[in-house]
Amino acid sequence: MPTSTALLPPLTNLSALSREGNLKTGMALSTGKMMRFAAIGFEFAWPMIAGAIIGHYLDLYFRTDPWLTLVMFLLGVFIGFYRLIQELTLFQRENEES
Repeated sequence: MPTSTALLPPLTNLSALSREGNLKTGMALSTGKMMRFAAIGFEFAWPMIAGAIIGHYLDLYFRTDPWLTLVMFLLGVFIGFYRLIQELTLFQRENEES
């Protein structure tokens, strides 16, 4: 079954359209916003890493291997997702205001 490309619009230079202001984007990202997204990524990962490390050492101390590692890691996952949702909600609210 042959496909026709006659209905497709011609390709345009998106960077030229963006410079002219004809291209509307949902969210323009400045360097500060991009850095904030990077910080959110670290904020998401660190509770899981810290929970696993703390849980491992608690398991060594109490000889309960692997239970405290698992519990602390899952607590870190919960905290990481909580912080991720909190920061993205704040980011979205600030983006709607501007």
